Formats: sequence, C-alpha cells, structure tokens
Amino acid sequence: MNKYIIIPPVVLFLSICIISCEKDREASATILWGMEQEIYELVNDHRDSIGLPALVLDSFIVEEARNHSLNMAKGITPFGHDGFNERAGRIFSELGGEVVGENVAKGNYPDAWSYVNSWLNSPSHKENIEKDYNYTGIGVAKADNNYNYCTQIFLKKQ
Repeated sequence: MNKYIIIPPVVLFLSICIISCEKDREASATILWGMEQEIYELVNDHRDSIGLPALVLDSFIVEEARNHSLNMAKGITPFGHDGFNERAGRIFSELGGEVVGENVAKGNYPDAWSYVNSWLNSPSHKENIEKDYNYTGIGVAKADNNYNYCTQIFLKKQ
C-alpha cells in the first residue's frame, strides 16, 4: 500500500523538475538594418580602394545571411559556419553561380567599421572580401546579450 502513496509525489516532483528546466522563452534577436548597410558600403569602399568592382547587394542572399545571423544570435545555431553548404545550395538553386563564400563575426564592437576591420585583419576573411565575387548579402542580428552576429555571403555569378 505504501508504494501507491509514494509514487504520485515522486511523479509530481519529477514533473516539476522537468518543467522548471525548460526555457521560459526563446531567445530573441533584432536585425540591425543600418549596420548591414554600413558594412556593405565599407566593404565596397575597401574593394574600390584596391581597384575592385563593387559587390551588388542581392535580396535573396541578404535573407540567407540574416537568417544565419538570427539563428546564431538566438542560439539555434552555434557561432560559425554551420549550415553553410545548405545556404550555398539554396543560393545556387535560386540564383545560379559558380562559387559562394562566407564571413561571420561576433562581438560587441561599437560600429560597422570594427567588424569590417576585424575581417580585413584576418587573411581568410580578407580574401573573401577581395576575391572575384560580384554579389553579396549581409545580415546583422543583435542578441539578448548585446553581441552582434554578422554574416556576409559572397557569390560569383556570370
């Protein structure tokens, strides 16, 4: 008889523990439209300074970049290039093209130049900025922790 009296409190206790361990809400993030535009302009200014043509902003690539930045900012995807092959595949399916590249950044920098400057001081990121790409998309999302997650995707298309 005692085991029937003990089981309901144990079940209740475990249920409370499980419920209390769940997240209260999904993390939120905000798109920083102005910073996206500034990064776009700064990257093109750099390209112009070394004799390269400006990158054309493409709305489909922008959405891919924004979604990746939002997913990183919300903690859905870890910071980095997870899912890059899928993003590239969607871009190729929608727009065609030959090569896709990607830069990501995370930080609490004060302005767009700080993010672009960090890319220009990294050989692999700088190579993407200076490569023979002709289209781009940029997404910047601000996380609850005040870090910005930036994604710039590059496309070479004839």
